Amino acid sequence: MVLNLSKNKIKVIPAKIKELSNLVELDLSSNKIENLPVELFSLYNLKKLILNRNDIKTLPAEIANLKNLEILDLWGTQVVEFPKEVSQLNSTLKILDLRVVYMSEKQQDNIQKLLPDVKIYFSKGCNCD
Repeated sequence: MVLNLSKNKIKVIPAKIKELSNLVELDLSSNKIENLPVELFSLYNLKKLILNRNDIKTLPAEIANLKNLEILDLWGTQVVEFPKEVSQLNSTLKILDLRVVYMSEKQQDNIQKLLPDVKIYFSKGCNCD
């Protein structure tokens, strides 16, 4: 099952999202989302999560629950640091898109160390430590 809620000015993802347990792809791009509810990370069948162009600043440790996730698109968000638990996705995650995310080369290196087997797309790192 695929759900595309892009470009809807959504600010809050309702906790009832967890009821969509058969979701394989969720597109929440181009909204006004700042926080990701823990319930989002109970969508265990999710393979593709598109969160680009939102106001998200952090990922919760529960991201590790998405054991089938193959693509995580955070293009144009404000996420610059990842919880160490994200490393549990190293064997399944294939693509992580972090383009147009303002972060230092050191922050990029830290993310790459957590996910050494993942193809990560970065924009050029800034000298902003």
